[in-house]
Amino acid sequence: MMLKAAKFHHIGVCVRNREEAVTFLSILGYSSGETILDPLQNVKLTLCTHPSQPPIELVEPTSNPGPLDRLLRNNTGFAYHCCYRVENSQEALKELERQGIRAVTASSAKPSVLFLGSQVSFYQILGFGLVEFLEPINDSGAK
Repeated sequence: MMLKAAKFHHIGVCVRNREEAVTFLSILGYSSGETILDPLQNVKLTLCTHPSQPPIELVEPTSNPGPLDRLLRNNTGFAYHCCYRVENSQEALKELERQGIRAVTASSAKPSVLFLGSQVSFYQILGFGLVEFLEPINDSGAK
């Protein structure tokens, strides 16, 4: 059975140096949006888009201690999470559980600055990796 309400939204890539990542992505034909500080997540975010490829969200640490420090200690960047747009994250989690998938909450729902106040939450899916659920507050946000 399939999680019908989930729609792929973007790939999150954590980076130590946003400029280097933007340079590489621009060679691939991506355009980068404005970099936004998200104080609730303590990261800087840049959404990069391409006319025919999936969006990539660059996630960069701030100067304050945060969630990426340990991950980037020995790396300059890597694919960090997959994001899926869902209408209701709690219902999506219940459906995963019914399917026998174990999801451990990594970060509970909070409003996202980058996605116009839509709720974002992160779950460690055992046997897969980190998944973000993006729950739009209305049709204008988080397309």
